Amino acid sequence: MDYLRPGDTLVVPSLDRLSRSLKDLIEIVAELRLRGVGFASLREALDTTTPGGRLVFHVFAALAEFIRELIVEGTHEGVGAARARGVRLGRPPAMDAEQIRQARALLTRPEESISSIARLLGISRATLYKYLPEAKARPRAIELPADDAETATPVAFPAIPLGTDRTGAEAFAESSDLTSDLDEDVGDLVDDEAAAAETSRDEQSAAGPMPVGALRAVTGLDEGWATDDDDVLWWRGTTRVGGVVKAWPGSGWQARHITDRNVTAGAGPKNRYPSRVKALRALAAESERALRERTPHTDTGVDGLPDAWRLTQTLTEHDEHHWRLMAPDGEIAGTITRLTYGARTEWRADAGDPAQRTRIQMPMTAVTPDTDDPDRGSDFDLWRTRTAAARALAAWHDPNLPH
Repeated sequence: MDYLRPGDTLVVPSLDRLSRSLKDLIEIVAELRLRGVGFASLREALDTTTPGGRLVFHVFAALAEFIRELIVEGTHEGVGAARARGVRLGRPPAMDAEQIRQARALLTRPEESISSIARLLGISRATLYKYLPEAKARPRAIELPADDAETATPVAFPAIPLGTDRTGAEAFAESSDLTSDLDEDVGDLVDDEAAAAETSRDEQSAAGPMPVGALRAVTGLDEGWATDDDDVLWWRGTTRVGGVVKAWPGSGWQARHITDRNVTAGAGPKNRYPSRVKALRALAAESERALRERTPHTDTGVDGLPDAWRLTQTLTEHDEHHWRLMAPDGEIAGTITRLTYGARTEWRADAGDPAQRTRIQMPMTAVTPDTDDPDRGSDFDLWRTRTAAARALAAWHDPNLPH
């Protein structure tokens, strides 16, 4: 199609070789005509370069338009019949009547925030504001305790009669006696609530963070993992790992580790997970990975070096075939990596702390054997044994170390 020039004719053996539908065929031929290119089909004997061929093609076009109009008309009739039966078309509402009723009831509770109400109903704050505009300016009234509410007497503020010289200040002064008792009750209530909140915070601080509500198992995780009502992930009900939240705006879930870093392994666009369960699984996997990075696996000495020189491994380093050589002063002299080529195993030695190399973006310094070194491996930068690689790292770290 790209090589066609004005005056050319596109010839096909049959119409089905050019398009799979009449609509596509008409669009393609119309585009060719605008470019000054003819069209011919051998099987149907159709040639748009002749008047008869163009007539037949226009009949096809008219028939296609007629069929399309019939489809559109039938669709409109079906939509009208569905609306007459009371069927609601289009996207379903984000909140039904029951959710709206529950939201209005929750808005009367001062202790419930807009975010907590939206999370409880499984919607966003924007949706809550859309269906309940009064939520933007809801009053935060103070409720009296149940005992006081049963015996409380409604307080009526005196109205200012029209046509008198009494000012609002005078009227308010007359009502001060009526409201003093209420002010004292409200003040006591606020003080009691503040003291109770302070006591609760002290107790929680002493006992450590505790799950909110009942713990529930997470699909696909071991029985030790559970989540509470705030979507916080716990290990065996005592160790807080992190939490997941509904992403906003947009869809998906985000996971955040207890170390205040986002979990992104296996996430989709914008570091979001398609479901709450997948976000919790990723959070659990990140916690297990971090635990394996901290859990020791191997701590052994090196033949030919003082006992203060140690080869250590964490569980993660064991999985990756890495060792760290620890110097007597506690610094990391370097790392040793096991490399396997078929049945042959050799070792690579890199000087320095890998974390520091990453932090300052310094390239690794390979400690390599001499050409005539008997411990030299098959390549110039590899060692034949782990012990030889460790000794070379120790000599690089401490040139005064006796051989």
